[in-house]
Amino acid sequence: MRCVGMILAVAAATAASGVSATVWRRQDASCRIGMQPPLAHAPRVTLGPDRYRSQTYDFTHFEDVVLPKWLERFQVGPEPGNFSFLPMDAKDHAPTVYGAADVAHVLAGTNQFNLTATESAAWAGHVNSFQDAATGFYNIENYESVGFQPWHAAAYAASAVRLAGGKGPAFPFKFATEIAGNESSWAPTFEPLLDPHGGPGMPHDFWSAGHKIAGVPAVLTMFNQTAQPELEPFLRWYWAWLGGAANRTVGFWCEDAPSVEVCLGGSFHIYFYFTWMRRGWPYPATVLDTALGMQGKDGLWGGGSPNYIDLDGLYSVTRSSVLAGRARWSDVESACDRLVAAAAKALNDDNEVLRSGVYAKNTHTLPAPIVAVAECAKHFPAMVRTRRPWVVTLDIAPFV
Repeated sequence: MRCVGMILAVAAATAASGVSATVWRRQDASCRIGMQPPLAHAPRVTLGPDRYRSQTYDFTHFEDVVLPKWLERFQVGPEPGNFSFLPMDAKDHAPTVYGAADVAHVLAGTNQFNLTATESAAWAGHVNSFQDAATGFYNIENYESVGFQPWHAAAYAASAVRLAGGKGPAFPFKFATEIAGNESSWAPTFEPLLDPHGGPGMPHDFWSAGHKIAGVPAVLTMFNQTAQPELEPFLRWYWAWLGGAANRTVGFWCEDAPSVEVCLGGSFHIYFYFTWMRRGWPYPATVLDTALGMQGKDGLWGGGSPNYIDLDGLYSVTRSSVLAGRARWSDVESACDRLVAAAAKALNDDNEVLRSGVYAKNTHTLPAPIVAVAECAKHFPAMVRTRRPWVVTLDIAPFV
């Protein structure tokens, strides 16, 4: 079979998929890699109390067969970024900002987002076409009920623009610059988010609150990590406030209100922003112990197929261990092994991804297991077999 230079790999060469080459492309070398035979799972070997050797899990069926069909399921048209949040057989399918942003995260995470300058500008322009000129927020459909809005959509769309290689938003993030530039608003804006109880303009729990706590500074530094004098006073206050507010018992920014899972979900967003800005975490060894203790025997922190809470838990385990000098590294590898095993089972399942599972219902859930697998592959490369090395998108754009 002749490699045609597209990311759809074997599926594109054997079926008339109709997917535009302007959306996904792959280099010839990686196409040759795609011709290699599948790798059998290696046996797990226990090497003693301080050593653990995981299996190798193969995601090539997902890449070659399942993912191209999933992309077709949500693609509205051949233009870059033209994806719907809902599948094409849904009543309300139409191009949306979450459809475009989610697919950007999926393609970037699977290392299949190789765009020309023209394609990059088109992707970023499509995402930015949903931005409101007056506020800087992004317009979403009422069925895109993802996270604490409009804060989540703003930071998530901005992250998609960055992943696509865009230069920035179409309009300034006025909502964020107004907060950062007004010292009297800092405490009233952020401090209530540590213990939210719903109400006008407030999230119903800390998990959702984390979207705003991380989202506001994330959009301000998404396209410029270097020193910005106008942001320094705000960021100094922000680091000091969060550094002093973390809970010593569990390491998160809340303990059990209403559950430790909610505290993990909200804290995760703060952790990846800290990491993006090259800041240490408060109490990393405590975070490691807490997050490891929350993982189930099935490898998950939630239930069902791997989802965002599982990414939250996994990232909190790996990065806190690194910050603590690779503490409990054998346990970290074991945690990755169990999570990646669950992800391989789910992502290689055509029915789970394409028909009746959580990944088939809309575009938003699939980025979670992809980033989680990429995070484990970052630290344990032999654990994962893919056509191309998967990418931790949070290392490129600090929001998910």
